[in-house]
Amino acid sequence: MLYFHRMFFTVSKILYFLLVPYHWVLLLLAGMWLLRKTVWKKRLGWAALIVGLLASNQYIYQTVAWHWQPKVAPQMHQRNYRMGILLGGMSYADDSLQRYFGSTASRFIQAAKLYHTGKVQYLLLSGGDGSLQQNRPGEAPFYVRNCGPCMCQIRLFW
Repeated sequence: MLYFHRMFFTVSKILYFLLVPYHWVLLLLAGMWLLRKTVWKKRLGWAALIVGLLASNQYIYQTVAWHWQPKVAPQMHQRNYRMGILLGGMSYADDSLQRYFGSTASRFIQAAKLYHTGKVQYLLLSGGDGSLQQNRPGEAPFYVRNCGPCMCQIRLFW
């Protein structure tokens, strides 16, 4: 079971690497540097330039993101739930292994809001180290240590 978990985790990191357009540019430039035929060098150079321009164009990015994202609708929670699941990935650790909230901490704020308004009775925190080496402390203990006094009904899963 642990083997499949580790394999899935590694494959997800590789897929993330391949989905970032700037990595495409780096791979195209590396291919251009390694190939000997000038025809292929020119093609890869042009491809790297086009991908780089498209990926760095803020107008194109915002237009695609605006069309891709669903329209925001207010959430009207009519029911109260026994448990809410709060996925990790909203904090990062520095070199001294201190954790800080990152730019995606709004999911924590929304979960805390649901908890404090009584919409969820418990929060299930999920979060570990997101690196391949797995050498940093997990997120869930960080949340309990820093936010435990204000959120007493917390369950850990990591």
